[in-house]
Amino acid sequence: MKKLLAMILAIAMTASLLTGCGGKKDDAASSGSSGSSTTTSTQTGTQKPADDKVYTIKLGHVQPDDAATARACVYFKEIIEEKSAGRILVDIYSNSALGSERELTEMLEAGSVQMISVGDCGMGNVIWPELNVLEAPFLFHNQEEVLTAMESDYAAQLVEDIYENTNTYIMGWLYRGGRHLFTKDPVKTPADIKGMKIRVPEVDVYLATFNTLGCNVTPIAYSELYSSLQTGVVDGFEGMYDLTYGNRFYEVVDYCCTIGWCWTFAPLAVSKQFYESLPADLQAILKECVDLACQKNIELTLDSEANLEQSFIDQGVEIYHPNVDDWANLFTEEVIADMASCWNDPNSTDLYYAWQAAAKG
Repeated sequence: MKKLLAMILAIAMTASLLTGCGGKKDDAASSGSSGSSTTTSTQTGTQKPADDKVYTIKLGHVQPDDAATARACVYFKEIIEEKSAGRILVDIYSNSALGSERELTEMLEAGSVQMISVGDCGMGNVIWPELNVLEAPFLFHNQEEVLTAMESDYAAQLVEDIYENTNTYIMGWLYRGGRHLFTKDPVKTPADIKGMKIRVPEVDVYLATFNTLGCNVTPIAYSELYSSLQTGVVDGFEGMYDLTYGNRFYEVVDYCCTIGWCWTFAPLAVSKQFYESLPADLQAILKECVDLACQKNIELTLDSEANLEQSFIDQGVEIYHPNVDDWANLFTEEVIADMASCWNDPNSTDLYYAWQAAAKG
């Protein structure tokens, strides 16, 4: 699996170098599309279908259609409808069309949707607090650690525990990328950010992280961020490449420091009840197609981030790649222990270090 992962990363990064700059992505299927792909008469494998019943998956997520994770979901729809010869159809509801991440998780647990892709905390706050630890500060230090952790035995055991105790089967992990600093003045080291007015969401772990960094934390609404940067209400914010570029924040910030304080995922989960209702051959096809979609997602995300970084540079934003250890070292065992309540799990400190161990392979 590690060799496969390395191959995917190498291919994706090579493709991004050849692609060059540009911030636009391919159009994705519109939300709520219900038409199936053209079916084929060739059955996947040689096993005779257990039945000829057609199963429909309602797949909900909160991402816009041009996001890498959304495009991976469209790819999943295409390949499973083909490989199942039309016996599994997928209706995609993107951009929060069915509700928030919490609502989607609750719907999956209730069995009213068959499949979802939501953030770790979106799912963790509803069914499994340990997932919240995945949004801890500097849990992982780079993309390689992130992807290694999600392929680890530790992650597999977590999936099994959730499967046995809930109606949620996490079949894969869609990688969404890192969260970085965007500022009006240059930031290269933790000393540079002290006292800066930095906008963060009103989420406990975000507030605690940037308080630890010595910022003047300013939790304003995201809809007010652009004007707040213009008028000097805030000096910067933390965020991801795609949303930052898509909202044209490059017009009101001049610098980006790629600290990667948090690396985010969107578990791709199916209703256990629905999964167990499928005949064995379709269960195998479902697993195969989720695996392929997750591999495609890695390629799309890495390619997108490389293109977006060049697009920021083209727009005049200076990108600085720091020594992440300079930032991570501020989050000592004592600091992490003090932050444990943010993740709503009494064992969260132990979980933090268990995930870090998994990331080292």
